Amino acid sequence: MRTRALAEAEAPAGAAAEAEADGGGPEAAALADPFLRMTAMHRIAVIGVFGVYFVAAAGCAFASGAAGAEWFIPALALLAGVRILPLVVHPEYGWFHPVVLTGLLSLRPLLQEFPAYAFGLRSHAALPNLDSERLGWLLAWKLVLMAVAAVAYYAGFHWGFRLPVPRLAFPEARRAGAKAIVVVAFSVAVFQFFVSQRGGVTAYMLTWAGGRSTALGGNYYWFQLIGMGMLACLLWFAVDRRAVLRPLFWGAAALSLAVQFLSMGSRGSIFYAFVVAFMVWVLRERKIPWMRFLALAAVGMVALGALGNLRRSTWKGRVDWSTVTDFSVGETLRSSTLPELVERRTTGESSIPILASVPHRVELLYGASYAAVLTLPIPRGIWPDKPGMLGGKIGRLFFGMEAGVPATGVGEAYWNFHVPGVLLVFFLFGVFHKWLAAVFAAYGRRPTMILLYALVMWFAHDPSSEAAVALLFAVLPFLVMAGLFGAIRRGRSVGPGAEGPLPSRPPLLVSWR
Repeated sequence: MRTRALAEAEAPAGAAAEAEADGGGPEAAALADPFLRMTAMHRIAVIGVFGVYFVAAAGCAFASGAAGAEWFIPALALLAGVRILPLVVHPEYGWFHPVVLTGLLSLRPLLQEFPAYAFGLRSHAALPNLDSERLGWLLAWKLVLMAVAAVAYYAGFHWGFRLPVPRLAFPEARRAGAKAIVVVAFSVAVFQFFVSQRGGVTAYMLTWAGGRSTALGGNYYWFQLIGMGMLACLLWFAVDRRAVLRPLFWGAAALSLAVQFLSMGSRGSIFYAFVVAFMVWVLRERKIPWMRFLALAAVGMVALGALGNLRRSTWKGRVDWSTVTDFSVGETLRSSTLPELVERRTTGESSIPILASVPHRVELLYGASYAAVLTLPIPRGIWPDKPGMLGGKIGRLFFGMEAGVPATGVGEAYWNFHVPGVLLVFFLFGVFHKWLAAVFAAYGRRPTMILLYALVMWFAHDPSSEAAVALLFAVLPFLVMAGLFGAIRRGRSVGPGAEGPLPSRPPLLVSWR
């Protein structure tokens, strides 16, 4: 028997089925489902992507004689089967249902890891003494744990305990554009003050050459203030459908993205803004523009390469601004973006050395990495020796460098509590997504809620402590800003219609198709 929370989370899908059965047709069914209904062809296409990926990896692995392929190829098949299971068992789940979206987002790291599965893992930066056979076995063990983690996640979502849905109201935000402009101006002023205390923009960027984790350490509260401008633009975009028709919006968005990158040097912070905005548009307009999605992906790859080249130029003791506007697309992708993205998930991935060393050479953490998240509100100036995040520990212990190496949800859970930790952490992760689905089912037609949901799903699709920190740093400022914009407040009851009338949807002056 399904639990009450699960029924609440699936209620929109049931409403979609009823809408179509009552004669409303597929369009009425799609509007009734806040998670954006998938058709049978959509599900078959997604299953086909996983199938093609596996066939290509297996074919290349056995053709090239990849060491350990007899272990990691069956493990890869197991993971692919587990990932597509919800599409077969629960066809009522929409594109943006947490269970489906988590599986779709898992494709990104899988694509980065394709060379390891197609040709084997011949070496690893943290394990120079291991041969290809041993690395292949560790790769298989990682894939098996990922499949086990996904099953535990499904169990938490379907049979985990129920958390209460908060009572919220979403009034129509007034003068959102003017308020956003004020916030962007404030964030730019904070950025100017921040870099002026460090000798100017160029001098500050040159400190990245010694490692961004060292250069940025202790400044994250500044970055939160600087990042408010980008959040303000996202909120403006979400609540005002005509914002994209205003040059002032694009100017504010470009300025906020520029200071965001120049303050942290993080390409991911720019990438996530575009992805979240795309998710908001799709959920609000109830359709997926596939051609625009592909164009956005192509432009995003080129932009990531350009920003990577700009950041890389600081390693030579100068900032080469010409890389932003004067570069070869092919050369940028080949020399900067793609090799770096692949390296992060293959020869520089953190789970492999964790599985090779824990617990016989490296002790279990027993929850220490998760507890470190609780110390974030305490400034390091007050507590200089407070526990650091796990990425820094991985970099120093396994890779012998000061730069941080991100931990995956599976790797961190295993390092803390071994295999039982993977089961427990991902079960609780499923419980969290179950609650999130129930919340979105209640308020999913509200633009502010759509943006909040997109932010949470982007940062919380993997239960690592670093993802939790990124989620807190994005969601808490957003909630404060949405409150100041008058776009969210506590309500008296739960459910559709309880939060007031829907905002008007004037027709756009341009075609979105």
